[in-house]
Amino acid sequence: MISAVLGNAKNRNRFKAILTATTKDDQPDISNIFLQLEDRSEAVDWATARRDFDDALATVSRLKDEVKQADALSSEVSHLKNLAEVCEQKYIKAQQTVEEAKADIHRAAMTLKDAEDDLNSADKNATLHQPSGWAYFGALLPASWAISRSARSRIALFETAVKHRAQCDILRTGARANLRTLEALVATNTTVMQEAKQERDHARQTLSIKSAQLETLKDTLSGVVSFEDVLAATDDDRQQMLPRMCDALNDARAMVFIKAMALHRAFLRGAEKVFLQNLKRALGMLTGDPYLTPVIKDVGIDLWTTLSLLVPVVSSTFASFGRCFEHMQTGGIGWLFVDEAGQAAPQQAVGALARAKRAFIVGDPLQVEPVVTLDKNVDTKLLERHKARIRHLATASSLQAIADQHNTFGSYLVSHQNEPVWVGSPLKVHRRCVEPMFSISNKIAYNQTMVLGRGKVEQERKITTGSETAPPRPLLGPSCWIDVPGTEGCEKHHIPTQAHLALDMVKCYMDNGWVHPHTGLPDLYIISPFKTAAAGMRELLKRTQKDWADHITVKNLAKWVAQSVGTVHTFQGKEAESVILLLGGSTPGAIKWAASTPNILNVGVTRAQRRLYIIGDWNEWQKHDLVRNNMGIEGWPISRDAALNRMTSNHPAGVRIAPAAK
Repeated sequence: MISAVLGNAKNRNRFKAILTATTKDDQPDISNIFLQLEDRSEAVDWATARRDFDDALATVSRLKDEVKQADALSSEVSHLKNLAEVCEQKYIKAQQTVEEAKADIHRAAMTLKDAEDDLNSADKNATLHQPSGWAYFGALLPASWAISRSARSRIALFETAVKHRAQCDILRTGARANLRTLEALVATNTTVMQEAKQERDHARQTLSIKSAQLETLKDTLSGVVSFEDVLAATDDDRQQMLPRMCDALNDARAMVFIKAMALHRAFLRGAEKVFLQNLKRALGMLTGDPYLTPVIKDVGIDLWTTLSLLVPVVSSTFASFGRCFEHMQTGGIGWLFVDEAGQAAPQQAVGALARAKRAFIVGDPLQVEPVVTLDKNVDTKLLERHKARIRHLATASSLQAIADQHNTFGSYLVSHQNEPVWVGSPLKVHRRCVEPMFSISNKIAYNQTMVLGRGKVEQERKITTGSETAPPRPLLGPSCWIDVPGTEGCEKHHIPTQAHLALDMVKCYMDNGWVHPHTGLPDLYIISPFKTAAAGMRELLKRTQKDWADHITVKNLAKWVAQSVGTVHTFQGKEAESVILLLGGSTPGAIKWAASTPNILNVGVTRAQRRLYIIGDWNEWQKHDLVRNNMGIEGWPISRDAALNRMTSNHPAGVRIAPAAK
């Protein structure tokens, strides 16, 4: 046994009745747990069970190490690829520098030779014009003398030649320095080329080895996903990846659970006498047997431990939690899993959280909100008295919202009011619905951040058109809004014309055999935002049973109606192949209540896996932005007559279905 539904007294008593079932002659029934534990026909060896469990655990540990190794290799391979590319670019750049420098060296050598030639010529010219000592003496004579003028002219020519020689020397020195710089540049970049080539070749060699090792591991670890794979993927693909997981590890973890259950069974067999005594007391604790009252506070946790060996997972609503787990001490529950936490008010979870060591809270703050009967003024006064933050308003928050606010991992979504909403660890992949339900929900509530699961489009195409193993299943054609205007004959929010159209659609499903193989009734929900609309639909289905489900027993029909027809609030977390969203709503105020926030419409739309048929007054509902902006799809609203024509074309006898009697 893996799990059990507990919670209220009815469920707990039923659980005990199943485990202690007897036959008509008061003998233990085959389902009786005490009879099963006393059955010795199947050998259960503790040592073998323990060894099998240890082996399964070791397999998981080994696979985790291999997955970790594969992840490290993937990271290393990525690094080596980058390194080899960097070295290659470094080599190419140095090679280009060397080639350019060598060309410059040739030009620099020519420049140096020209500079040296110029310097030699200037040196000869200076030597040629160098004046004698008498010339300097003559220059001292009066300027009017011819000898003085000649001497001065010779000295001027010599000084000019000397200056030219100095300039030529500077040019030669610069040319020589430039040549040496280029030669050094060639030498340096030649070294860089050699080092880059060596590092590149080593990286490529190591890359080849590591890649081979990684491929070998991937062959063993089918479907393994590394963090490098995640980082390299597109956002849509990234959201559908699970790093450090593979098929083999997933199977091995499942096997650990199986072996753990077998180990529990072997333990129970070995400690049968003591366990059966404690189990009787544990079942007595669940049903409130008075003989346990004197000791229940001391032994309650031990009786729950006994029960957990038999049933590791039990469920309860928050409303029944306090009574069911009355004797569970603080921190006595190892793991508390809260589903649909967006529907729970924070204060409802206090008792459960206090009894848990760890909590895993899952929900959607953008679906149906908690129903809180506390007066808002009282709620505000309590908040002020305790000086609590506004986010702790019990009438304006949910357990999921509080949990999200304490989650450091998450992202912001933009609400329909253009306000940021923090969502902790968002799971963005949507796998329930196909189009157009996915896109409507994505626009209404999630600001286009959701990702449609892989294969949904192809899967829907195959179901609709059929395959070699299954006939076509188009149902009543594409999803649509069936426009049924008016409120004639309405009873509060129950509008008969809308309800009768929904009944015609149920009849069409029955006539075409689009039914569940076990119940013989459609895999279809009829849900409404309003209680009176849902109640009116339930009454209509039961009252007209002879017209469409005469072969179904009254009891089975009543069970199907109870499970398949209701309000949006009661269907959160459920899904069906087809959903008829029976809007109802006889007043503008009621319609505004349902259409002013995304929560109700989002839940209603996303209950449908393949087909969504909305029945309502399009002109009235499209007055609200959420409906008009997100459901104003081309060809989406169709008339009531067009819907009836669809049913006629799908009717196996090809006979028009007349509207149900009002």
